[in-house]
Amino acid sequence: MPGRPHPPTPRDPGVAVRRQGIGMALVPRLPRRRLLNALQAKEGSMRSVDVSAVFPLSPEETWDFLFGDQLRHIVQFSPTVAAVEEFEMRPDGTPFYRMVNKLGPLRKRSTSDYFIHERPTRSANRVLGLPVGGEFHMTFEPVPGGTRVSGHWQVQAQNRLAGALPRMMHPLLTWYLQRELRAWARGAEPRDRIP
Repeated sequence: MPGRPHPPTPRDPGVAVRRQGIGMALVPRLPRRRLLNALQAKEGSMRSVDVSAVFPLSPEETWDFLFGDQLRHIVQFSPTVAAVEEFEMRPDGTPFYRMVNKLGPLRKRSTSDYFIHERPTRSANRVLGLPVGGEFHMTFEPVPGGTRVSGHWQVQAQNRLAGALPRMMHPLLTWYLQRELRAWARGAEPRDRIP
C-alpha cells in the first residue's frame, strides 16, 4: 500500500524486532557492551558504599543506643528493619543475629556475623543471606555535638546476576543505607528536640 511505512527490520539501526503473538513489537536495542559487562561480572565482585551521620550522644552512649538491648532501637527507629531474631553474644564478645528487613509486604532475612566488636570505637560484620552481601564496618568518632557514625559496606555479589547489581544499584544502596543511619540518629535525639 502506498503511503504506509514498512515495518522495521532487524537491520534497522537501534531497533530489534521480536515476534509477539500475531503482531510484531519493537524493542529498543540495549547498549549490549554495557549489559554484557554487567552480567559477566564475576561472583565476589565488590563495590563499596559509604555513609555517615552524627548522633547527639557520646561514643559510648551511641554504641549502647545502637547495640544495646539486642538492637531494640534499630528496630524501633528503622524504616526497613522489622525485627532482630536469634540474637547471641558469643564468648569472644561478638554478636550474631538474623535481621528481618521489610519492603512493603515483603520480608527478607539476613545474617549479621560480627568479627570486630570494640566498644565504643568500631565494629565489623559479614552480611550473609542476601543477593548482595559483604562486610559492613562502622566507626564511632567524637565530634562537636556528638558522635559521627560512619558506615562502610564492602558490597560483595553472591552470584553472577547479583554481580551486576552493585554497579547498577550503587546510588540506591547508598540512599538506603544513608536513610537508615539518619533515622537511627534522629531516634537518638532527645524527645523535646524531635518535631
